[in-house]
Amino acid sequence: MNKWLWIGIIFVVAILFTTTDIFQQDTGQDKETDARSLYQDISMEQYQEKINNKESFVIYVYSPECSHCQEFKPTLNTAIEDNEIEIIALNTNVEENKDEAFFQQIQLQSIPALLHYENGVEFNRAVGTLTEEQLYAFLQDANVITAQ
Repeated sequence: MNKWLWIGIIFVVAILFTTTDIFQQDTGQDKETDARSLYQDISMEQYQEKINNKESFVIYVYSPECSHCQEFKPTLNTAIEDNEIEIIALNTNVEENKDEAFFQQIQLQSIPALLHYENGVEFNRAVGTLTEEQLYAFLQDANVITAQ
């Protein structure tokens, strides 16, 4: 009888570990999906080309290690998804994008930042973690989305 009790306990413990492992894997996948980026990364070279070509665009400057950028990411992703818009982005952690002279020239000292360019000239910027309302106002001013 004692032998069967131990076998039953081992069986129950094994089932619990298996079930817990499955739930942890599912949770990890959900976090990965939530963490996806809906903006399109470009290089510093491409960013400067857009300016030199006198293009009109909005660019999101960020670092994946920046806590404020991480906090703002879901808000930006929601705006991109809900309005079916494209936002380009510059990841400042990528080695080729670390151009201190350029950032000093455009006087960008902190991130996250959204910069709106008209014909290659900076027209407006928003720095820091924006609320949804602030983000939508910025995107409306940039004529990326229409008033809701």
